[in-house]
Amino acid sequence: MNMRRGFALALVAASVAASLATAPAAFAETLTIRSGEVAVDVTQPSGLTHAAVTTLRHPWWQREFDGAQWISWASNGGQVSGPTGRYVYRTALTIPANAVNIGSVIVYRAADNCARVELNLSGPTACNAGYASFVTSVHAGARPGANQLDFEVTNYVCPSCRPNPTGLIFTATVTYDEGTDRDRDGVADDDDNCPDTPNSSQADGDGDGIGDACDPDLDNDDVLNDDDNCVTDPNPDQLDADGDGIGAACDTQELPLTKDDCKTDGWQRFDGTATFKNQGDCVSFVVTGGKKPPVG
Repeated sequence: MNMRRGFALALVAASVAASLATAPAAFAETLTIRSGEVAVDVTQPSGLTHAAVTTLRHPWWQREFDGAQWISWASNGGQVSGPTGRYVYRTALTIPANAVNIGSVIVYRAADNCARVELNLSGPTACNAGYASFVTSVHAGARPGANQLDFEVTNYVCPSCRPNPTGLIFTATVTYDEGTDRDRDGVADDDDNCPDTPNSSQADGDGDGIGDACDPDLDNDDVLNDDDNCVTDPNPDQLDADGDGIGAACDTQELPLTKDDCKTDGWQRFDGTATFKNQGDCVSFVVTGGKKPPVG
């Protein structure tokens, strides 16, 4: 091999190895839920809500639906007609909290008589008429955590129809990347304002992009929390007129404002490192506009 070409290839290999070593860990994941394997609640036309029942009216469909099973409104729902009207079958598609790059939810379904699908109460699809209509639909808007998946199944009636059963079979699949989450607070590092300190609420009181759980200067006044006499209220000059250790910016009352503040032993309230000797000194401070401050 040409020495120059060999050196160039070595550089490329080293560069690739370095990028792999520093790249954040992310793994393509696929999540699939199937009727008969997940909890599904069904609301009947009468308004009654209860758990859907798994039946085996069409056991051969399980091959078509990767093991999913036919579910219905009642234990005999696979054989006899239920009341006509709309049945809502509801389940949860729960995506890990640290998921990133979440794709669309792909739903494969069949229903008797037809089913409309919504993800998080949006994106309804048209009904697929007839129990043998196997239909695939794509739904955007999935998010980390619990996602609500609704199937609105309509049970028709007509003069020429024989009694109709009502039920549903489905699979729902979504892909995502599993982002790194060093502090295990459910927020992926790329989106975490405190990647090494749990801060699941992402609270950021001063809006500086550093979460409260790890912000060394919570009020962003350039005085670190450990040295700040007003940790959450900006007090950059650390003013503390009454010397009580509570800065002027967050002290409920730094010094008396009226003569009434001095009455009924109120003057003793201002008892930091600067104190009034008596009520008269307190009143003098007020009436002179602060020209006679308390003695420190």
